[in-house]
Amino acid sequence: MNPINALRDSLSVANGLAETVFAKSVFAKTGIAEKRLSFSVVLLAASIGLHAQAASTSEGGFPAPTAKTLARDADYRTRLTPFLTADSATTRYVAAQAQTWLNYAGHESSEASPTDAHHFAVLEVERLLKALEQGSALSMVTPVPPTSGVMRRDLWATAELLKKHPGFSCAANQVAEGEVTLVWAAAEYCELGWRHAREHFSSAQRLLDSARQQAESCSDLTAPVPAWPTDIQYPSFVELNGSEKGCQGVKGPWPLAVPDFSSSAPTQPATEPSIPLSPAAQAEVLAIPRNVHFALDKYELSPESMNVLGEITQALKKYPQISATLIGYTDPRASVAYNQRLSDRRARSVENYLVQQGVDRNRLAKMGKGETEQISRGDFVTSTALSRRVEIVFVADGLEIHATEQEQDLQREK
Repeated sequence: MNPINALRDSLSVANGLAETVFAKSVFAKTGIAEKRLSFSVVLLAASIGLHAQAASTSEGGFPAPTAKTLARDADYRTRLTPFLTADSATTRYVAAQAQTWLNYAGHESSEASPTDAHHFAVLEVERLLKALEQGSALSMVTPVPPTSGVMRRDLWATAELLKKHPGFSCAANQVAEGEVTLVWAAAEYCELGWRHAREHFSSAQRLLDSARQQAESCSDLTAPVPAWPTDIQYPSFVELNGSEKGCQGVKGPWPLAVPDFSSSAPTQPATEPSIPLSPAAQAEVLAIPRNVHFALDKYELSPESMNVLGEITQALKKYPQISATLIGYTDPRASVAYNQRLSDRRARSVENYLVQQGVDRNRLAKMGKGETEQISRGDFVTSTALSRRVEIVFVADGLEIHATEQEQDLQREK
């Protein structure tokens, strides 16, 4: 706001309130004038203070980014832009990582004061941008800062597999964004808990799922799509993150070792840290389905979908530390507004069923994503049937969840 206008508004408010006091006063004329003057001065001083504070804070009440910071970030984005569309998949991957680190830094700068995570993210942007501009060797290993840790090993393994996939050139940007989002999600979980982290984990999963679809349908493939490796073995959480509570960054072998697509045999991590592990420290791995499907234009659950949700219900009852986010989707037909409402109803149907089976509603969150994030696999009928779904993102402390996509309840149009 213009300072002159702010001062004028402040005087107007102060005098208006003072007139109310003046009208109701029964003091002598001189006393009234003194009270009126003093009251106006107090209100004016307070109002000027509020205007000064508002000028230096964001809408959320935290310090707004300085002009210098905004100019620096704009410069970074301008310099990154040409690399995001480069011919080299590695170049695009590194540029997309730098861009996502910059987004993370912007989020962290909105806190009451710049955090360690903010400083780390900015340094990563500068390091990656320098390597791009100088033509230096580009690393495809994502660092995990001391403010974060390694969670969702299945998603980290997916990212590493995609880097080896012959269709990586079609998925490079999404893989990079997914990896940094995993760092971001774990940092939010370590600091604030699952309610603040779950959408970030959900976003990372959507990015990497989409990246896999892009890789497997990539026009650069000159041979049949290779089989996706199975039975990948992970180091334990303690081996990766250390035995102390809280987040200290990655301590064990990094990045995760995954098999090549030319061999279906799983590989062991190259090194094993000498950390004494007690049985209680070993994280349990839970296999659980993560999606259900719907008929065209329907949000009611089929008997087959109820069977799938029955497995999920048993897991949620057995492990009370698990929380879940239910995300509804539709196929692309009908209007955007209609599909948004339908996706909301599908997520609500799953929530209501789980609650009816005895799951505490406070452990569940839901949202509809409408016709976004379509699945393209096979012919039109199969693709739209796969897109009519609710995906479930699970988060749990001390429990590795291997959430798998299932199709036993798929409802194709006839």
